Amino acid sequence: MHADLRKRLQRNLKAAGVDVYIACTPSNVHYTSGFQSAFIDLSWQMTGTDLVIVPADEALAPALIVSEYCAPDAAAQSDITDVRTYSMWTEGRDFSVVSRAEPQTVERPEQYDPVEIFGLITDVLEERGLKDARIGSDLGLMKHETFEGLRQAFPGNELIDCRQILYETRRLKHPGEIARLRQGARLFDAGVGRAGRNLRLGQTLDDIKSEFEAGVAEAARGPGMGTCQSTFFFPHFGTGAPRPAQRGDIEV
Repeated sequence: MHADLRKRLQRNLKAAGVDVYIACTPSNVHYTSGFQSAFIDLSWQMTGTDLVIVPADEALAPALIVSEYCAPDAAAQSDITDVRTYSMWTEGRDFSVVSRAEPQTVERPEQYDPVEIFGLITDVLEERGLKDARIGSDLGLMKHETFEGLRQAFPGNELIDCRQILYETRRLKHPGEIARLRQGARLFDAGVGRAGRNLRLGQTLDDIKSEFEAGVAEAARGPGMGTCQSTFFFPHFGTGAPRPAQRGDIEV
């Protein structure tokens, strides 16, 4: 599915005169690669770390840049074969290595090294003959550090905000996306249904959340439902300190 999505995006990039697109937001990284990065999903503060590079020319292969920690998941989830890694603070070496008796010196960044990441981007573009390319990215959504990194790594290149191109591309849903949306709706209905059926006075938010997630998990085991990765639960009873459900609270 994601190869089909990239082809649609590549057509739109060509029409807009963009030579290469660099995805940095969690949703666009997943859309263009199939890889759901836990690193940037958990914190938008880390956008500009895990990235997808999509040349507009279909003859040029895309590339995925991820941390060493995320590399196994990226290789398993994505159809992109060119996966390049940067170092981060998390220890990723095998236990047989770190348990050796002899002293070892390993230098790791406090979080990650932007210079290393943008060096990988530069390598990918140069290898594909895109050194002088018009570079598109999520300029209006990325953090300042990422924008400055792009500007300094490619000082003579035109940088283009591709938000509208991505919105237009993603507006038309692939059959695989439609199937997943329907699956998500069925799982949500199952969770809300169970939570509603078992709603009682005195329940806490954690009680209701447990019922919701149990309903989702039960439905996810049904035929044709695929894999349920996780659930998000945002409802609350008013504001302030948590309290049990009371008569008169709104039930949705």
